[in-house]
Amino acid sequence: MARPIKTKLDYFPIDCCDDNRIRLIEAKHGLIAYAVYVKLLQKIYGNKGYYMEWDEDIALLFSSEYHVPFDIIENIVNDMLSRGIFHEELFEKYGILTSSEIQQQYLFVIAKRKNKELDERFKLINSEETRVNSVDNTHSIAEDSIVEHSISEERRGRGGYHPPAESPAPAPRGKMNNIFLTEEEYGKLKTKYSDIDTLIDKLSLYMASTGKSYSSHYATLLRWSEEEKTKQPPPKSESCDDSYDIDEFFEAALRHSREKIFGHSV
Repeated sequence: MARPIKTKLDYFPIDCCDDNRIRLIEAKHGLIAYAVYVKLLQKIYGNKGYYMEWDEDIALLFSSEYHVPFDIIENIVNDMLSRGIFHEELFEKYGILTSSEIQQQYLFVIAKRKNKELDERFKLINSEETRVNSVDNTHSIAEDSIVEHSISEERRGRGGYHPPAESPAPAPRGKMNNIFLTEEEYGKLKTKYSDIDTLIDKLSLYMASTGKSYSSHYATLLRWSEEEKTKQPPPKSESCDDSYDIDEFFEAALRHSREKIFGHSV
């Protein structure tokens, strides 16, 4: 039996640049709108990889899972569609949530996988945009060709030309092989905290036993190592902080919105 083709991502980056579309949604609905957006991205990247089905039943389950009123979820998603955060035409035609930015990010992360084809029905980026350069993603095919032909055969013969090495993909670590760090990230953590392997195993078991996920394992371990050095346990924050814990962030946003709507914590 053939091995199933993996489509989901084990991690995904979040763009830190301000997007006025997101800021406007947040201004209208409050911090809960950004939390909903992050949870939708988590479901998109963690299942199909670059899109997810979305209809009334799925919205009801989403509402139940995160304890957010259905009408609030519906209004937030509708506003995201109308502002182009998700592609409105593909939603109307196929009932999915996706965008060109999501697809570009997906292809960037899976650059080394053999199967990188997108469903032609949902594809929002052309063939040139799907070409991912792990060293500098801003180069076009033509630019790469010019650079290649500008290198003389003489330099090649003398061994003077050394093509840039590809950026290594994060490698699985920890007891459950669910912590993803590049060699550079691991080296930086090891320099800051000598017993980082113990923390990696601790985070690995914690994630496996609780089902929690983190958008940046490096950032989480960096925070944990700083706390270990000061002999303080990881804080259980009652408000949103920079911990990169998506579930804690979502709960904080939900509490904030409930207080705004009902005047007190529910």
